[in-house]
Amino acid sequence: MPGHPAIRIGAAHKKKFEDWLRAIFAEQGIADPLKLARQILLLLDGSFAVVQLHRDASYMETAGEAARTLIETALKKPGRKRG
Repeated sequence: MPGHPAIRIGAAHKKKFEDWLRAIFAEQGIADPLKLARQILLLLDGSFAVVQLHRDASYMETAGEAARTLIETALKKPGRKRG
């Protein structure tokens, strides 16, 4: 992986976090756990960027609400895999 060591470490950490979320979602029987994990990661990263830009932490709260909606929707999906 090219680039500065701190960037490589950050990228590895984000990948591990994505893998951790995917595993949790898979345990819950969510049909596409990787897709949901990536959606949550995008919300998290996007909210960090906007909070830094606007200096307004309420964007993080909004991202959390969006993540909750995504997860609740995935858990209620009729085609959801069970256990």
